[in-house]
Amino acid sequence: MRTQARHTAQTRARSLPSSGMRHARANHPRRAHDTPLRRHGMLLLAVLLLLPLLAACADGSGTASPPRATSTPLPLSGDTLTIDGAEVRRVLLPDPAGGPTYAVTDAWLYINRGNGWERTETTADDRWLLADATDPERLFRGDHAPCTDDSAITSASATGTTTRKPALSRSDNGGDTWVDLPQGNGVRPLAIDPTIPNVIYGAGTTCQLAISESAGGHWVSVDVPGDPPIVTLLVERERLLQLERAADGYSQLREVDVTVPDEPLLGEVLLELADATCLDAHEQRVIVGGGDRVYISDDSGRSWAESTVEPAPLATPTSTDDEDDDDEDDDEAATSTVTTIASPETTRVLQPMQVLALRIDIANPHRIYAGTSEGLYVSQDDGATWVRYNEVPSTFAVHQIDIAAGGADLYLTSDTNVLMVTAP
Repeated sequence: MRTQARHTAQTRARSLPSSGMRHARANHPRRAHDTPLRRHGMLLLAVLLLLPLLAACADGSGTASPPRATSTPLPLSGDTLTIDGAEVRRVLLPDPAGGPTYAVTDAWLYINRGNGWERTETTADDRWLLADATDPERLFRGDHAPCTDDSAITSASATGTTTRKPALSRSDNGGDTWVDLPQGNGVRPLAIDPTIPNVIYGAGTTCQLAISESAGGHWVSVDVPGDPPIVTLLVERERLLQLERAADGYSQLREVDVTVPDEPLLGEVLLELADATCLDAHEQRVIVGGGDRVYISDDSGRSWAESTVEPAPLATPTSTDDEDDDDEDDDEAATSTVTTIASPETTRVLQPMQVLALRIDIANPHRIYAGTSEGLYVSQDDGATWVRYNEVPSTFAVHQIDIAAGGADLYLTSDTNVLMVTAP
């Protein structure tokens, strides 16, 4: 079969006119010479056409996603966090094993899905933001009026007295779009149940405990004797720890059984103290901060130990003979209610330090962080002793402590910005 085919091809070639044979033989060498050049030219043209598309994909302009922010998602220790040149006012870390997922500036809400900060379509406002640790794409945003200012809660009108309730809304896509939850207007979302889906705890219009079992769609208020306003709360397993401000000005820590969230059982008051501002809990350990004190319980609040967060001792200048002879002045200074810290450069008088935030280290529960009006303090021995962490300036008032990277990093929030430091 192959021999016959070859013979047929030769026969066809011989049957061609002689002029056709000359034409074919004359063009064949030129085609063999031009074909590689033509192919190379076409390839070069294709590359030139693709270069603009590749550049567009590289800088993100070829996609419909929000523009990538110019920021430092992992700033150097001791640096404040900025995005697009603006200081970050607050960060949200749903998972302490990772880094910040959300950041808020004066203008925008940003999200970090692992490839750097991206600006969402959400403009910043004064409402409280809460991220869901079980679903980082889910956010809640709402607030109540100030609990201590009745004029801010109600306002007079021609038809009577009306209550102003900031709107509550939920986002299921990282802040790109929001769904209004009108039945939750006037609620500040404070905690999400870690084990029961869609259960949220917050403080309602009059700063009382409110619970939703429908991801914020419907809320019920919980009556507490005396109607004490909530300072803050957290969920630890099947119980809720609620820090309240009593009518006499004192603060109290109350336990609420939320095994069945729609039927909460009010427990006893575990602790009473003056001017409490913060708390944290891990398993059996509960810590509460008030004034310059930290109260620590290792049996779920049944008994308490008191620890004073004191400034670390600093070197004092050598006293002169005249100062040594002035015993009366020394005695008077020793009984003063203010703390005097002296340094070779200057001497300054400080009012008693205030504990503003507390956090138990997730990697080492014996380590406690105390955010104060004078920087960050650390106890490595369950609150027995405290030292000031020098990576944080003493002028930086720490109102919030967030643990990141499994305990390796700390994000500290003040009234104006966020400072990232390596954990001691």
